[in-house]
Amino acid sequence: MNLRRTIMLFLISILVFSTGCGAKNLTGYKKIGEKVKLNFKFKADSILLVYRDYIDTTFSDTAVFVKGEKGKFKYTIIPESGTNLIEYYFEDMNGNRYPEKGYFYSVFFQRKGKVLKYANFNHARDIYNAGVRENSIILRYTNRELKLFPEDYSVYLFLDNIRYNIPNFNVRLADMFNMAKKRTPGFYRTFTVIMSRYNMKKADSLFESMLNKKIKPTNMIEYFGRASRDTAFISSIATKFPEFSYDIYKSCFLATVKYKIFKNYDYYYKKVMYYKDAVDDADVYAAIVMSKKGNTKAAYEKLKKTGKLNPNEISITAEEMIISKDKKLDGLLAEIDVNKFSPSTLNGMSYEMAIHGVNIPLAEQFIVAALNRFTLPYSFANDFFAPFYKQKYHYYVRSAYMIDTYAYILLQEKKAGEAKAEFEKAIGYLKITGEEDPTILEHYSYVLEKQKIPDDSLVVIYGKILSYGENDDVKRKLRKIYVRKLGSDKGFAPYVKRLKRKYGALKRIDRSVKNYRLRGVNNKLYYLQQFKGKVVVLTVFKSECGFCKAEAYDLRRLQDKFKGSQSVVFIDITPDSRRDALAFTKKYKLKAITIPDAIGIMGELEVMGTPTNFIIGTDGRMHYVIRGYFTDFVNMIEETIKNELNID
Repeated sequence: MNLRRTIMLFLISILVFSTGCGAKNLTGYKKIGEKVKLNFKFKADSILLVYRDYIDTTFSDTAVFVKGEKGKFKYTIIPESGTNLIEYYFEDMNGNRYPEKGYFYSVFFQRKGKVLKYANFNHARDIYNAGVRENSIILRYTNRELKLFPEDYSVYLFLDNIRYNIPNFNVRLADMFNMAKKRTPGFYRTFTVIMSRYNMKKADSLFESMLNKKIKPTNMIEYFGRASRDTAFISSIATKFPEFSYDIYKSCFLATVKYKIFKNYDYYYKKVMYYKDAVDDADVYAAIVMSKKGNTKAAYEKLKKTGKLNPNEISITAEEMIISKDKKLDGLLAEIDVNKFSPSTLNGMSYEMAIHGVNIPLAEQFIVAALNRFTLPYSFANDFFAPFYKQKYHYYVRSAYMIDTYAYILLQEKKAGEAKAEFEKAIGYLKITGEEDPTILEHYSYVLEKQKIPDDSLVVIYGKILSYGENDDVKRKLRKIYVRKLGSDKGFAPYVKRLKRKYGALKRIDRSVKNYRLRGVNNKLYYLQQFKGKVVVLTVFKSECGFCKAEAYDLRRLQDKFKGSQSVVFIDITPDSRRDALAFTKKYKLKAITIPDAIGIMGELEVMGTPTNFIIGTDGRMHYVIRGYFTDFVNMIEETIKNELNID
């Protein structure tokens, strides 16, 4: 397999433009507007080509199955007007990707021999997002961008975003401040945002300096997300600089919506609407629609007059009108062009229409259009970085939810037989991925109830639904079956608890785990598989993470519960240094084996955020993943441990 992979990689890399770098980073250069002609060989009938086309810092993604003739393939990518970078990769049906994960074949476009602005920055950002964590590679492209375009301040924001996630990353905030020598408007806007992440007093001071220099406060939404919480400061600064007061209040209002700081929503809404500038400002009305707090329908009408409506704003307004059964709904729905809406947006609208019994024939048209467009290449084109096996997962899961909507609509149309077949198809799609969904199961139960299937079969469905959370309607139906069988509801509560235990408090998976080499803060060496035969609770945390701090108290309680147990092991891993990890452990009195500097392991485990908890069973395989913090965390983990040890 390795030999075949090497040969295929070699064959694919024989392209009509010459490549300039090594195997990890195959790049080429073209004149602006020039076509990218690909010629390659592959031992397959077809191969998936996925490519990204950048204009400035925005992009469009495309995925296409390319058919070959006798193992020879040709394809031409035609760049859009103004394209500065095209990145692409190939993937076969076995999930083999070329080039290797984290990298792309890349074409940098030039004007008069000079690479266009943002191309190097876009590439640095994408290889980071694809999983590259090598300091030298990331900085190679950011340095090239800054050398060519020293005032591209977006680079500094990116560097600050990633500096805690890359080993040996030695670019400090002070270094970036010194690198940006010219105090241009872009400098002030960028570094006010960056400074607000660390010291609001200094950020506010920099912001005031910027206004003194008559620089308009735009493209700083992150700063305003923090500054807007201090209404007294914002009021004083708006009074001091009246020429910018509308921009300041507007930015604060937009920030309250983006970051959901709704306690200040009414305050900034009144401030903004005091100004005549707000009357025709599409940004303001779009924020009102997206917030779902103000008069959505009136804001929608204002947006409609500006001609700046987008599909999200239309769908949010439509869903609100569906729920309220607004008389003007039919007019709005009749104007919808399904080709301008994503399948997921169409699914959302058609689902709301179905459950509220609104215009079912049109709801069916929407969901059929969504299903017709949602193909595997479409899924790839909307998730550029995901490997084939993940794309298949996303495709089946998203398809299942759309099929569920379609089945529910068929049920509304009294087509029970067709609805049952579609529900079973949706459940089958989820089964392929190892998933289940309580809503789809509940919808499916409606059909089964009409068909009067045996109680035992319904109990299985109800038990699975309840294992995901409380559902009074399902519990009521289950109680009827219980009473019918036993004559009374005595013992019903323990019965429900046993059902939940049986069908899993959390979705159980079955995934192999590497025998990781773990070096603890005490310098002791461990190997993950040495704990086989025990349940391992593997917690990923960062000392600066607020939710990790909240979870730490629960972890301590949990560790106290299993103190002295020979069957349960707690391991904490963190990207933090040994010093920070030790400080965190001591502060919260944690008793776990703590592994610092674990960025590599986190990458392999595909940790997307902290806290994340992995439960590894006695067989040494991963059985549960809990992403994020939950207030009932202790109960969740305790249930999974008991499930694994088969104890009450």
